[in-house]
Amino acid sequence: MPVRIIAGEFRGRNINCSEGTAVRPTSSMARAAIFNVLQQLGPWRRVLDLYAGSGALGLEALSRGAESIVLVERGADPAGVIKANLVSLQVTDRAKLYAVDALEYLKNCGERFHLILADPPYPDRCLPDILQAVEHGQTLEKPGTLVIQHSIKENSPEIFGLLKRWKTKAYGRTQVSFYRYNTEE
Repeated sequence: MPVRIIAGEFRGRNINCSEGTAVRPTSSMARAAIFNVLQQLGPWRRVLDLYAGSGALGLEALSRGAESIVLVERGADPAGVIKANLVSLQVTDRAKLYAVDALEYLKNCGERFHLILADPPYPDRCLPDILQAVEHGQTLEKPGTLVIQHSIKENSPEIFGLLKRWKTKAYGRTQVSFYRYNTEE
């Protein structure tokens, strides 16, 4: 099933997505809304796409001006599709793919990102785990933005350590929570 890049350098280009139910690509409506919110915050140089699936979120960021992206997807089939998408768009010099667990990557990566996008499988309820791993791993630049997609049934905390939720949007059964470092302290 192809997914279309919405805007920027690769606007209108299709990327592939793994077949089956293991990968649930972010809808074009939700992707557009996420990036409409993010464009208010200025450019992001380094982007991390966790639970990358097809790589649509990270590739959308790259298309919209990110200098580089890191995609993390532990599934062998989706990782293979992402690799093919990177080759197809000719961005292998600006993108890295790691076929590892997203939380393990956060704990061990030693890198910092201006934008972190996370779209974990909803039944996993790993929102607190992602927040904790980002905060303790210090993977988010200051200022930087963390965007987590999760089920509308899962509440996102307003404050988690030094991270503060500054916006939440709902799209059908999906809720998107935007976090930044709390600058009020």
